[in-house]
Amino acid sequence: MAAQAAADRVSALLSAANDEIFVNGEYAKASEILREASHLEPSNVKVQEAWKLLQSKSTTRDAVESIRNYISSHQDQYAKEALQDLKEGRQLDSHESSEAINLLLHSDSNPGLLLLSDPLLSTLILGQGEVRKQLAGNIISNATDIYNRVYYKGDASFSAFASLTSDEKVWASKTIQIEAQRDIFRLSIASLIAAGIESPERAMRAIARQVALAPENVSDLLDEDAFDVLLSSLDIRQDQNLRSQSMLAIAKVLETTGEEGAELFSRYIATRVAKGTNDELINAFSAASAVFPMVPAVVSKLFMTDGFVQQLVPNLEKNSEAAAAGKR
Repeated sequence: MAAQAAADRVSALLSAANDEIFVNGEYAKASEILREASHLEPSNVKVQEAWKLLQSKSTTRDAVESIRNYISSHQDQYAKEALQDLKEGRQLDSHESSEAINLLLHSDSNPGLLLLSDPLLSTLILGQGEVRKQLAGNIISNATDIYNRVYYKGDASFSAFASLTSDEKVWASKTIQIEAQRDIFRLSIASLIAAGIESPERAMRAIARQVALAPENVSDLLDEDAFDVLLSSLDIRQDQNLRSQSMLAIAKVLETTGEEGAELFSRYIATRVAKGTNDELINAFSAASAVFPMVPAVVSKLFMTDGFVQQLVPNLEKNSEAAAAGKR
């Protein structure tokens, strides 16, 4: 009878410990409860498993606590502690994941004082399954808001975030996954159209990734505006990193769009040459020289079109004369 009473008590203690761990997050109370259970039945396998679970949960709670301390104090040591805990592979539960995301994305602290928030967020996204699922849900519910919040955290965070659209495990269906891909693609195009965007190569990298992995899911979005963004980013005056990402994207885009893409490319070049200003000519020739190795037939055909060169030469002469006179 005494043995049965002890077993019943241990069962009740295990239930109470689980409530403190999973519902209340009170790990100190859970520890007290498990100590009593261990005293009653030291060899109980379920009690031993509960201790292991508590130890794991306590460590991950420390990671979230370290993130909280980092946000409030701006002390890098807390961020480094959180990174160390997260990299050891312990998985956060739903509540902890939500808290970590909110801490890193919704803090009003000066981002210039939180330089390690980028590697922290990217580590969370890449290594934490529950974080990935929650961010995927955010894309479904409000893609614009979550896109902008992650975008300005930094390169590592945004790259990890953009990779979510290719992870089938975080989406309820293929249809929802494709819609998420289209949302991120549209937002990346819109970001590049907007003047003065910070680090445009981030958005271009997301575009290049999508057209490389699943161009068929966004092919109907490759319209004149999209071509304008991609080809303008090939401007020789742009940063080399942006131009490299643009080259990767436009190569796959031209392959995907075929004759329609060739027509849009030709229209882009012809329109800018017709305008005849230095900026437009630089745009045109930057794009033509970059694209020529990919589709030499298209570029050659363009320059052989009746009137194209005849229109081009006077513009070059005019701009050469202006340059000789010391004008841009």
